[in-house]
Amino acid sequence: MPTSPERSLAYVACINNDTILEQCLLRSECVAPGSLIEKRGYDSASRAFNEELVGGTADVYIFVHQDVYFPKGWEQRLHAIIDQIEATDPDWAVIGLTGKARDGSQVGNVWSSGQQKVIGRGGFAPAPATSVDELTIIVRTASGVTFDDNFDGFHMYGTDIVLTARAAGKTSYIVDAPVIHNSQPLRTYMGSYLEAYLFMRRKWWDVLPVESSCSTISKTMLGHIKLIVMLWIERKIRPLQLPPYRDAQVIARQIGLES
Repeated sequence: MPTSPERSLAYVACINNDTILEQCLLRSECVAPGSLIEKRGYDSASRAFNEELVGGTADVYIFVHQDVYFPKGWEQRLHAIIDQIEATDPDWAVIGLTGKARDGSQVGNVWSSGQQKVIGRGGFAPAPATSVDELTIIVRTASGVTFDDNFDGFHMYGTDIVLTARAAGKTSYIVDAPVIHNSQPLRTYMGSYLEAYLFMRRKWWDVLPVESSCSTISKTMLGHIKLIVMLWIERKIRPLQLPPYRDAQVIARQIGLES
C-alpha cells in the first residue's frame, strides 16, 4: 500500500438534502470544493456506493453521511491510523468510526447530535470490529470487498460489509478518528430498519447471532422486537422532540476537536 502522502482518498455520499449537505459535510476542510462524489436518487446505499467502489481508481473510499462534519486535520489523522494498521495488517478491508468490537462492546469517539453527546471515548487503538455504523465507512479498494447490490435501503449495510470482509478472511476495524454526526433522534425500529434487519437475518442465518451497531441480529428476533417495543413506549410517553440545529463547527470547537 502506498505511504500516506501517496495514498489517494475519495469521498462519496448519498444526498437527499442540500441544506444539510452544505451545513455539514461540505464545510469539512478535507472535502475540497467539487471533490465530493454525490449519489442522488438511489433507493440503496449499497448499490450507490458500489458504482464507485467496483473498479474504483482511488486507493481508499470514504463513504459518508451528508450530515457528518470532519474536523480540521481529520484526513491526516486517518492516514496515520491506516499507517498504524498496515504495520501489522496490510490486507485490511474496512474501517468504521463507531460500532461493535469483537467482545460486543460499543467502541468509538463520535459526537451524535441525535443523542446530544459524544458516543464512546477517545484514546483507543484500532479495534477489530464485528460491525460498524454507517455514518462513515472506509474501504480499501484493493481488498476486493464490496457492498451487496441486493441490499435495499440505508440501514445495516455497515454490518453487512464487515461480515462480507470476514467471510473473505479480511479484517475490519473501529478507529479513534472523531467526527461530528449532526443526526436526528431515531423515530422507530420498524419500517426500513426492520426490512434491513430481516434481510440481514436471511443472508447471514448460518453465522447468527451478529451484533450490529443498533441491535442484535438473531434467529429468534427477540432482541430487535424488544427494541421496537421499548422505543414505541418511549415515544408514547415522550413524543419525539427534534433538538435545535447546532452548527457543526461550533460543536467541534466546544468538544475540543478544533481550536
